[in-house]
Amino acid sequence: MTRTDRVIYRDSGAYCAHPCIARLRNGHLLVAFNESPPRRPFLHPPDEPRTLCLVVRSTDEGSTWGEPRAAPGFLTTGVECPSITQLDSGEVLLIQWRFAWFPLETAHKRAGAGEEFVVAGSGLGEAAPIASEADWPLAKLPWARTDAGLFCSISTDDGYTWDETVQISTAPFRRGYSPRPPVQIADGALLLAVASHDARGVLYTLRSTDRGRTWLPPTVVSDSAVLSEPTVARVGADRLVLLARHDASGFLFQQMSTDAGQTWTRARQLPIWGYPAHLLSLSDGRLMAVYGYRRPPFGIRACFSQDGGETWDMRHELVIRDDLRNTNLGYPTAVELSDG
Repeated sequence: MTRTDRVIYRDSGAYCAHPCIARLRNGHLLVAFNESPPRRPFLHPPDEPRTLCLVVRSTDEGSTWGEPRAAPGFLTTGVECPSITQLDSGEVLLIQWRFAWFPLETAHKRAGAGEEFVVAGSGLGEAAPIASEADWPLAKLPWARTDAGLFCSISTDDGYTWDETVQISTAPFRRGYSPRPPVQIADGALLLAVASHDARGVLYTLRSTDRGRTWLPPTVVSDSAVLSEPTVARVGADRLVLLARHDASGFLFQQMSTDAGQTWTRARQLPIWGYPAHLLSLSDGRLMAVYGYRRPPFGIRACFSQDGGETWDMRHELVIRDDLRNTNLGYPTAVELSDG
């Protein structure tokens, strides 16, 4: 493999991370990602109310990139990692979990009315849910968040503007999050796999039959292990493969469906160590998983399946990068270009 590295966006005064890439029918590439103000130590999106989603575009298959645009707009801040994709109809979907943010004192008052809040610690991974009055001193920064919901923004002009944004109900689950986009199945419906993002770690899917305007109630995929950040690829008319992150082991877990997502096999651990993953069905019939490698040598790797996910060729695991500094190495995302 010949590797060419290009910087698509850099801002030394910001923390930029968590990209998702899509290739449009006109050949353009879109990358949606998060940008946050610089802090020391830095904060991931769930702890930073000023996180903004940006979309950057290439019209020459990644050789050059334009200036980023806020998506769906500058008023939407404090969001989780975005996913982006184009449908067969040409519409582009941008999907994000959103938080509602309050000054710490306001959140303290509202908590008495039964709302659930999380306060930010002073660094990465130090956020703390408020279970009782005794937890409020855990806050190290002057704000708190609760959940606003899962939202789908729709563009009819290849992601230049966003015509409408609809909320996707996740009930009975409080949350639904994944940084990877929905997959379009044979009948044109969309299947979005998300995680409950709580202590249970339930995976479930949401289905839309009208190109993202409305969504059917959740269908549980897995509740046997604490999993998160699922990614799905279509490998046949009704055959789907799902990979998910398993923090306890660091390995990817896999499930499969042969009926377009109506039912799923039980989650099984793969020999692939690394997370989170992005699944991609290639034009030559192979299935590719690209994932972060969060132990020395820190980097990004990929693995391939020749049989639709039944087996994975770990003997030929592809090391894309092995020179990154630490575990904060981003969420790798992949797309196939016109030359394969």
